[in-house]
Amino acid sequence: MIFEIKEALIKSKVLAIGASPLKRGNSNIPLKHYCAGVNKAGIETEEIQLRDIVTH
Repeated sequence: MIFEIKEALIKSKVLAIGASPLKRGNSNIPLKHYCAGVNKAGIETEEIQLRDIVTH
């Protein structure tokens, strides 16, 4: 019974990482579709594009 309660409290989350240097690159299209499908299934997603991260 305790296991059932703890399992109900676990929330799934997906981190999607895009690495294309182009905003409308071919690898971003399937990533967007994947995130949309996962969201439709009730799982929260967060998308990070590596091109948007500034490094010095």
